[in-house]
Amino acid sequence: MPRYLFFTNLLLLFFFLASHCLAAPTKKTDESIHITSNQMEAMDKEGKVVFKGNVVAKKGGLTIYSDVLTVYYQSKKGTKGKDRRALKRLIAKGNVRIIQGNKTAKGKIAIYDKDTEVIQLSGNAQVWQGKNTVKGNKITFYINEDKSIVESAPGKKVEAVVFSGEQ
Repeated sequence: MPRYLFFTNLLLLFFFLASHCLAAPTKKTDESIHITSNQMEAMDKEGKVVFKGNVVAKKGGLTIYSDVLTVYYQSKKGTKGKDRRALKRLIAKGNVRIIQGNKTAKGKIAIYDKDTEVIQLSGNAQVWQGKNTVKGNKITFYINEDKSIVESAPGKKVEAVVFSGEQ
């Protein structure tokens, strides 16, 4: 399995968490989603929920930290005629850090677009597992293509450090 896939999987778990925060429950689960912040504002007419200030979102062994977490959704009719919210886009801003076990990603902004299935981590983006690291100004994950692109900032270079023997 290519090494960049673990990065994709890590960020996918982050966006899976956010999508389940707004989805209507369809079956009973043992794990709850726990989001704490200094403030939460739901704007139904705009189709978004904003968590502000010391945001911490946890599900199982996955934890996401940011200053602001905005979840964009659209209302849809679900089964049995009940309204449900479908995730459209998710934006985490400010001191974004995503941790699962020994896997970590960080940057200034993380954006997930559901329609295109693209994740962008930008602003001194870094992803690492153990001692292995990838750094750049922007890391873009094309989920359906199993492809990622790391871009440098002007005047800088992309950096990858891979240690043999580590997964």
